[in-house]
Amino acid sequence: MLTFAISTVLPVSDFDLVIWTIIGFALGASRFTARSLLTGAGAKSDPQGDEISGVAALALVITLTLPIGMMIWGTAMEFLSAPVTVATAALVMAMVSVGLAGHSSTNVDENQ
Repeated sequence: MLTFAISTVLPVSDFDLVIWTIIGFALGASRFTARSLLTGAGAKSDPQGDEISGVAALALVITLTLPIGMMIWGTAMEFLSAPVTVATAALVMAMVSVGLAGHSSTNVDENQ
């Protein structure tokens, strides 16, 4: 997503569609990879033999938070420019990912 935001400010208007297509393929591939990794993480979050409750909790959280995210996205697109909204979303997702990775590595160290 950050590459999308950066590509909009670069002066390569003749090749925008080609660049966005390449970025789109990469983003689409990462989206499907992330979905399977997220489902696996949900399954591993509960004790062995009770994996379905972790996946169900994940589905519940996604279902409850998705409308909120869409409202924030729509509001940001209306009041900010598209590149600023996409860049901000990419940076926030990166920060959350780093924070969760640090949190999960801390939990692994404590459990051993």
